[in-house]
Amino acid sequence: MLERRIDTQDDSRAESIRTSSVFRDFCRRTAEIIGNPQLEAPVGRVIDFSNELGILVHGVKDYKRLPLIEENGVLPLTPEGSASYWASGCAIFGGNIDLESPMTRFDTPFFNYGFSKDRDTLERHMILVLTWVSQLSNITPAREVKDEVITIKVPVSRSRITLLHVVDRNSGRSGSQYPLKRIQTEMLRLLEETMSSEVPNDKTVVLTS
Repeated sequence: MLERRIDTQDDSRAESIRTSSVFRDFCRRTAEIIGNPQLEAPVGRVIDFSNELGILVHGVKDYKRLPLIEENGVLPLTPEGSASYWASGCAIFGGNIDLESPMTRFDTPFFNYGFSKDRDTLERHMILVLTWVSQLSNITPAREVKDEVITIKVPVSRSRITLLHVVDRNSGRSGSQYPLKRIQTEMLRLLEETMSSEVPNDKTVVLTS
């Protein structure tokens, strides 16, 4: 079962954020938060690919769960209940069109749910799972999904997902104003590359320098 999450992301938000000036500002602010204004265009392309192709993104909060997901897919198990949460379009990056508040980024796969850290090595992991609405047609009711968070109350099998994993081995030692810039920049590249691919494949990138 695929359901729309009941929260502040209503129809007026989805409609307003597609207004050209608002959309450009959203992409600009997202790029600035990552720490690189030149990422405005890639952010916009990822949002457009997600909305136009029906691509959903799920964040993995604990890298130690990766082997389980690699074997079984994404199960409907979260602290909030028996469902998994997936974002599309602008909701991948922001909870609403006002990105000034950190809380608008908290409930997103890109800025929160995709991250975990190895406390011993200080390695930081960013793991995002992609699925396509078209691949869920036999387990969920078909419908258009744009700029919103949805819940899926059934398992999303391994054959229906693509895994993107970036490991930054130096993230805990940089002291940068944007400590997540490297890992987020690389993940954004992987998102755009995978979403635009005719045959998407799992990808793992290890950043060492």
